[in-house]
Order: sequence, then C-alpha cells, then structure tokens
Amino acid sequence: MKHYRVLLGIGSNDRPVENINRVKAMLLAVLSDIQYSSCVPTKVIGMYAADFLNCLVLGTTEMALEELNQKLKTMEKKCGRTALSKDLGCIPVDIDVLLYGKEKYHENDWDRPCIQQLLKEMDIE
Repeated sequence: MKHYRVLLGIGSNDRPVENINRVKAMLLAVLSDIQYSSCVPTKVIGMYAADFLNCLVLGTTEMALEELNQKLKTMEKKCGRTALSKDLGCIPVDIDVLLYGKEKYHENDWDRPCIQQLLKEMDIE
C-alpha cells in the first residue's frame, strides 16, 4: 500500500482551542507519523469575523486524496461547521490539504505569513 505525505492547515475562530484539539484527536484515525506545529493567532482575511487560531499538521496516509478530503469535511461538520456558520463568519474549524504527496494545494495559503512561520518551525520547505 502506498503512503502519501500530507500537510494540513487547520484554522478556527469559534472555540479554537477546543475545536483544534477535537480535530487533532480525529486525525489519529486518518494519519500516522503525525507532527503538529504550534498554534498561532492570525487576523481574519476576507470577512468580518473573530480572529483565527491556526496550526499545521504533517503526517502520512494511505488514503486517496478524495477520500481524505471527504473525511476532513466530515470532521469539520462534527465540529459544527455549516454553510450558515460560514456565512456568519463563525468557523468552528477549517481543514485544508496544503500538500498531498508532492502536489501543493491552496497555493495562496503558502505565502501567508503565519503559514510561512509555521513551515519554518516545522522545518518544511
């Protein structure tokens, strides 16, 4: 079975410590060899809402990208994310795949100062 290196970005502006910790616990079912960055506060971008707490997660998975994304969306919903909550600027948790194998996603996120800071912290280029 093939293993894929995965880098996730996690953010929350609604009970962020609680929700990020819930996601970390759920990630144990889909990732192995997990490493977490520290969590850093960031100003919200593109909406009027509370500031975010963000972190990165590095791990490996045997799942195909589509299956992994489906599991991550389920985790978001379990933490209370809905279309309405997003419209209201309340994001219990947002999980984005930044790297899957050698393929980068969410290219704009890679340039954000908080992501750059956390990449350096985790010694990821």
